[in-house]
Amino acid sequence: MQSDPPRTAAEIEKYLTFVVADALGVNPQTIDVNQSWDNYEINSQQGMKIALQVGEYLGLKLSPTILWYYPSINLLAQRLADEFTHEKSEKYLI
Repeated sequence: MQSDPPRTAAEIEKYLTFVVADALGVNPQTIDVNQSWDNYEINSQQGMKIALQVGEYLGLKLSPTILWYYPSINLLAQRLADEFTHEKSEKYLI
């Protein structure tokens, strides 16, 4: 049985850090959550993969372009955590 996905910004940030590090093939400790995605040279294919993986894990439908609207791990984690503070019948991000 899979445990519940993280709900706080800090938990999501930690998960995102590991996903990004895996996509880039680097140690998660080298990832600065406040740095822009541009600093990591994430291409569109990697960005789509990250969005898909995080969305599936959190049970959200994420736009493949979400990384470009929230330009750092920190900002994206905060936005995703906001999804869990509001009750909705369907969780969907544009």
